[in-house]
Amino acid sequence: MGSTGEGLARGRADAELAAGLAKRYPGERDRRPLGFKRVDPFIRARVIATCSATLAALGCGLAVLAASATAATCPNAKLRTGLSARLRDCRAYELVSPTKKNGYDITFRNEAVAPKGNSVTYDSLGSFAGNPAGAILDQYLSKRTAKGWSTRGISPRESSDASNLNDFYVAFSESLSRMVVQNGDPPLDRATRGTLNLYVREPGGSLRLLTLGEPRRQPFGGASFGAASSDFSHVLFEDADRLVKGASSNGQLNLYEWVDGVVRLVGANGALAGSNSADQTGSAQRAMSPDGSRFYWTSGTAVINLEQAGVKTAITASQCTSKPSCAKGKGSGDYWMASVDDSKAFFTSNERLTNRSTATSAGYGDLYEYDATTHKLADLTVDSSSQGTAVQGVIGSSKDGSYVYYVANGVLAPGAAPGKCSLSAGPSAKCNLYAWHDGKTSFVATVSEADSGDWAFVPAYQVSTFAQLSPDGVHLLFTSSASPASGYDNAGHSEVYLYSAKRGTVKCVSCRPSGAAATGDAALARLPEDAAAAVTALQDALNNMGTGGKRVFFESADALVPQDTNRPVDVYEWEADGTGTCRSSRGCVYLISSGKSRAPSYFEDADRSGRNVFFLTLGRLVGRDKDSNYDLYDARVDGGFASPSRSSGR
Repeated sequence: MGSTGEGLARGRADAELAAGLAKRYPGERDRRPLGFKRVDPFIRARVIATCSATLAALGCGLAVLAASATAATCPNAKLRTGLSARLRDCRAYELVSPTKKNGYDITFRNEAVAPKGNSVTYDSLGSFAGNPAGAILDQYLSKRTAKGWSTRGISPRESSDASNLNDFYVAFSESLSRMVVQNGDPPLDRATRGTLNLYVREPGGSLRLLTLGEPRRQPFGGASFGAASSDFSHVLFEDADRLVKGASSNGQLNLYEWVDGVVRLVGANGALAGSNSADQTGSAQRAMSPDGSRFYWTSGTAVINLEQAGVKTAITASQCTSKPSCAKGKGSGDYWMASVDDSKAFFTSNERLTNRSTATSAGYGDLYEYDATTHKLADLTVDSSSQGTAVQGVIGSSKDGSYVYYVANGVLAPGAAPGKCSLSAGPSAKCNLYAWHDGKTSFVATVSEADSGDWAFVPAYQVSTFAQLSPDGVHLLFTSSASPASGYDNAGHSEVYLYSAKRGTVKCVSCRPSGAAATGDAALARLPEDAAAAVTALQDALNNMGTGGKRVFFESADALVPQDTNRPVDVYEWEADGTGTCRSSRGCVYLISSGKSRAPSYFEDADRSGRNVFFLTLGRLVGRDKDSNYDLYDARVDGGFASPSRSSGR
């Protein structure tokens, strides 16, 4: 929702400006209003770019003065100085990272944002703000106060010997009060040396060892985080070492559960379910329910299991009885996602596990839904054609499991065509993006193998990844170079698209408002080019979408507004009609970064509402920013702090 100031501005524009402009400029075209001397040059440039010669002076004048009124009536108007004054929706820049960083950049993308955007954790390749020296990546926690952002280092004590293994934060609770850290040598307490151990960092900063048990024996091995309950009282992790009786010691993975200081074996030669999703962490794939009472894991030859109330059930077990082609026994599959309470799980299998199944050996076969309450299995992608469904990947599901989005070669709904996507087909191969909702399959768009980063774990051809759903599943945000929305020439470049299941429409939110052909790629997020910064780039799922799909944040190499005068990538916001200050049926595109920085700016994350947008930039956007390093900023609605001097943005 917009701020109080935004609402006042809209009211004034509707009640006062229309009548006055109509009387003052009867019949005149757009040249006169664009000459207003007191209109902010930023706003005037935007109107020049968007008002065509056929628009009346009244329409363009309203756009100019409404925007000016909005800026003037923002509750934080006195704090919107310098470059902040150019932001829409009463946003203002806030410097999140500290001003003194010992010459180090803030890196990406091992970050997480608390739900309301008042705290954020991130990392850097260097030590400052109280962090000890020596780690490969240093972790930081910044919290917003009335006077600005306060930052402290939260990396554990560390060896300065660069040859040793070091610490990485691998999971964060929603409130950022608890975290899981993976530690190498030297161990932080009584843990075994020469291997990787896991700890839970408690709110006060104390560490609790997760990898308890017998002495570790596997050289160069170690534990890896799987999933956790919302309060981190239950943690699943994998380890090749035998930590408790019954675990395997032959080098195969064991799956363990840590519950308030006690480790138990879930399965020998077992692993957490879900290594194929676009985000590899089990928490992002909802492999464990928030209360820890349910979780999914794999054993043996890709058998997917559900454990609830201490009872283990093979959810891939065949329920097919009527065909000679029916699978037998416990079956096998690839877990992708579950509803937030783990009552519904979605997996693919090349085996025919139900009587209606038409699964083949192509791709991942068919997509199945397992109901943990009724223990019933359903094939969601029945295709009687000779080609079969050939699912290529699953993007995700809504929180309640009523929506699922996936990509397949099969023709399952009107508008689709036989696809040819596969890892060996090349980037130009086409396939179909589908939405499944309460028993009905709808065709969303044609996509290409070059877009596989949206539905496969490792993007094969590009860096634009991280497709995502709104919590209710009604909106899907994805990238594609296949031009899913007609009427725009993307010239083979990747653009960002927003699908509305209720309307059945696909809208390009990153396409040039002028209609000119694209000259560069747009992305929801980009992986850094240097390997060091890419270490944790896929660690956590990002949020590029505000509440209800009404705000979208993305990066673009194209200059989408006249104020974008640099050549590097910038961060943008798309806003739906009626949201904030946008009054356009096509939606509105605004800059979030300055558009002036000499180097690319990168989207980091946003809170759920979209009121806080975190991004990295070399630009000095507030007076306190004096260095030439990458900093983390928040473009915050109704935000801002008193600044000692103006900023250049360069």
